[in-house]
Amino acid sequence: MGTAHEWLEVLMAGIFWLGTMLIFYVLKGSVSEIRSSISVRHVLIWSSAALWFGIVDTFRWNAFHLPLIFLTGATLAIAAFAGRRRTE
Repeated sequence: MGTAHEWLEVLMAGIFWLGTMLIFYVLKGSVSEIRSSISVRHVLIWSSAALWFGIVDTFRWNAFHLPLIFLTGATLAIAAFAGRRRTE
Protein backbone atom coordinates (compact mmCIF):
# COMPACT_ATOMS: atom_id res chain seq x y z
CA MET A 1 0.00 0.00 0.00
CA GLY A 2 2.95 2.33 0.06
CA THR A 3 5.33 3.82 2.56
CA ALA A 4 4.72 6.73 4.89
CA HIS A 5 6.74 8.91 2.52
CA GLU A 6 4.42 8.03 -0.38
CA TRP A 7 1.32 8.80 1.67
CA LEU A 8 2.78 12.17 2.66
CA GLU A 9 3.32 12.77 -1.04
CA VAL A 10 -0.35 11.88 -1.64
CA LEU A 11 -1.35 14.40 1.00
CA MET A 12 0.87 17.15 -0.39
CA ALA A 13 -0.25 16.56 -4.00
CA GLY A 14 -3.89 16.61 -2.89
CA ILE A 15 -3.41 19.84 -0.93
CA PHE A 16 -1.63 21.42 -3.90
CA TRP A 17 -4.45 20.41 -6.28
CA LEU A 18 -7.14 21.57 -3.86
CA GLY A 19 -5.41 24.89 -3.30
CA THR A 20 -5.01 25.48 -7.02
CA MET A 21 -8.67 24.69 -7.70
CA LEU A 22 -9.79 26.95 -4.86
CA ILE A 23 -7.69 29.82 -6.23
CA PHE A 24 -9.42 29.45 -9.61
CA TYR A 25 -12.79 29.22 -7.84
CA VAL A 26 -12.09 32.42 -5.91
CA LEU A 27 -10.90 34.28 -9.01
CA LYS A 28 -14.09 33.29 -10.84
CA GLY A 29 -16.56 34.94 -8.45
CA SER A 30 -16.95 37.48 -5.71
CA VAL A 31 -16.34 36.69 -2.05
CA SER A 32 -20.02 36.98 -1.11
CA GLU A 33 -21.00 34.44 -3.78
CA ILE A 34 -18.34 32.03 -2.57
CA ARG A 35 -19.40 32.23 1.07
CA SER A 36 -23.01 31.51 0.18
CA SER A 37 -22.17 28.60 -2.12
CA ILE A 38 -19.83 26.60 0.15
CA SER A 39 -21.61 23.58 1.63
CA VAL A 40 -20.76 20.17 3.07
CA ARG A 41 -21.49 18.71 -0.35
CA HIS A 42 -18.88 20.97 -1.99
CA VAL A 43 -16.29 20.15 0.65
CA LEU A 44 -16.93 16.43 0.15
CA ILE A 45 -16.60 16.69 -3.64
CA TRP A 46 -13.41 18.78 -3.58
CA SER A 47 -11.69 16.80 -0.82
CA SER A 48 -12.41 13.41 -2.41
CA ALA A 49 -11.26 14.71 -5.80
CA ALA A 50 -8.06 16.02 -4.18
CA LEU A 51 -7.44 12.64 -2.54
CA TRP A 52 -8.01 10.89 -5.88
CA PHE A 53 -5.57 13.25 -7.59
CA GLY A 54 -2.95 12.67 -4.88
CA ILE A 55 -3.27 8.90 -5.10
CA VAL A 56 -3.07 8.78 -8.90
CA ASP A 57 -0.25 11.32 -9.02
CA THR A 58 1.84 9.44 -6.47
CA PHE A 59 1.17 5.81 -7.31
CA ARG A 60 0.49 6.27 -11.05
CA TRP A 61 -0.71 2.97 -12.61
CA ASN A 62 -0.29 1.14 -9.30
CA ALA A 63 -3.31 3.11 -8.09
CA PHE A 64 -5.41 0.81 -10.28
CA HIS A 65 -4.06 -2.44 -8.81
CA LEU A 66 -5.16 -4.25 -5.67
CA PRO A 67 -5.56 -3.07 -2.89
CA LEU A 68 -5.33 0.61 -3.92
CA ILE A 69 -8.12 0.19 -6.48
CA PHE A 70 -10.61 0.05 -3.60
CA LEU A 71 -9.49 3.43 -2.26
CA THR A 72 -9.22 4.95 -5.74
CA GLY A 73 -12.68 3.70 -6.66
CA ALA A 74 -14.15 4.86 -3.36
CA THR A 75 -12.89 8.40 -3.83
CA LEU A 76 -14.39 8.54 -7.32
CA ALA A 77 -17.67 7.09 -6.06
CA ILE A 78 -17.88 9.63 -3.23
CA ALA A 79 -17.22 12.52 -5.62
CA ALA A 80 -19.79 11.21 -8.11
CA PHE A 81 -22.42 10.56 -5.43
CA ALA A 82 -21.94 13.96 -3.81
CA GLY A 83 -21.76 15.71 -7.17
CA ARG A 84 -24.99 14.35 -8.60
CA ARG A 85 -27.71 16.89 -9.20
CA ARG A 86 -30.91 16.47 -7.29
CA THR A 87 -34.10 17.05 -9.22
CA GLU A 88 -37.07 17.75 -7.07
